[in-house]
Amino acid sequence: MHRPSRCTPKQVAIQALTLTTNPNMPETKTCPNCGENLTGNFCANCGQKVKNLNVPFKEVVSEVVENTLTFDSRFFRTLIPLITKPGFLTVEYNLGRRFRYVTPFRLYVFISFILFFMLSTIDVKIVKFTKGPSKETQLTASTQDSLKITPKRQVADSLGIAAKSKKKFLKKLAQQEDNIKQINTAVVKRLPQLMFFLMPVFALLLKLLYRRSEQLYLSHLIFAIHFHAFVFLVLIVRLLIYIITESQLSAVLLVFIPVYLFQGLKRAYSESFFMRLIKSFVLSLSYFSILAFLLLVLVIITIMLF
Repeated sequence: MHRPSRCTPKQVAIQALTLTTNPNMPETKTCPNCGENLTGNFCANCGQKVKNLNVPFKEVVSEVVENTLTFDSRFFRTLIPLITKPGFLTVEYNLGRRFRYVTPFRLYVFISFILFFMLSTIDVKIVKFTKGPSKETQLTASTQDSLKITPKRQVADSLGIAAKSKKKFLKKLAQQEDNIKQINTAVVKRLPQLMFFLMPVFALLLKLLYRRSEQLYLSHLIFAIHFHAFVFLVLIVRLLIYIITESQLSAVLLVFIPVYLFQGLKRAYSESFFMRLIKSFVLSLSYFSILAFLLLVLVIITIMLF
């Protein structure tokens, strides 16, 4: 089959220049980006949309408003099943029904931006220095006062710090007891990078647990993104309740996270109740163990670099 010849780069440049300088000129028959012959509103070769840039400013504003409203409608169309139907968006994505929803990565970025912005505006106490029974300073690194590393000598031991470096580390740790607020601020600033790194780790754990399934790693990563987006939504709601009421009762919302994971595995992987129960437990234990260790490492690095 004979393939229509493409225009030379010089012809494409002249054609694109003529189109943008002469609004009465009919639309170009070739793509200004790659020179491929056009058959519709989008280039079949590179995907670029065909449009005339020489338009009135009001049309540009109208297009921006239209795109914003379209994102809003897609966002709420995505948000409802994200909350009420665990695993549904992942299944829809894998089946190719994607245009009606916000893309997983864009959804994660949008929700995570809100969460970490809220965290940056309040006094978050991830790192604490307390006095133990032996009157020795203890370091607590936790988001829920549960991941405690005490006493401070055990911190160095748990990280395998050599004897020579341990003395330097303990001295540095003691010096930073008065800078706890600044340390917490620095840790919060690094949390987005930590959580972004943990998503592929979560997907890798899924790949190991479901290695007999035919799903590729990308499918597990999409599930991981949607799951983290839901977790961040829960944390956002909890923060809002805490800011308004200053009550710790909002912690009950965290119960929805393992329930959501359990139901999400059912819809995305179609396994029996017993197998889902075991795998969700193993997945949660493995993931939060890695999270606790990396959070500890993050705190230690932050203190040493402070």
